[in-house]
Amino acid sequence: MSGRKLTVDWKHTAEELYAHYNNTPNTQIARRFQALALLRRGRTLKETAAIVGVSILPAYSPELNPVERVFCELRRCVEGVVYGSLEAKMAAVAGALGGLCDGMVRLVG
Repeated sequence: MSGRKLTVDWKHTAEELYAHYNNTPNTQIARRFQALALLRRGRTLKETAAIVGVSILPAYSPELNPVERVFCELRRCVEGVVYGSLEAKMAAVAGALGGLCDGMVRLVG
């Protein structure tokens, strides 16, 4: 995480954030309040992520996003061809998607 600074304009104290955390029935939202409270109390982003149970991903990580692999494979199937119309290209994309369905487990698994 070096190089990226977390800047937060704090409007609530850690105690207020913990109160929201304890009174929020939605566990996803409660976890966010917990993370904010931990950060407000001076925990690092890495420590907070470990406590809350989330992973910190790079700003852009296509190798961790399975749909990026699908789009890459789809582009590979239809690139380099001049299509006579939009409908022709859409048909080629549809055909490529149909072909990818059979190999989808290989692409995302």
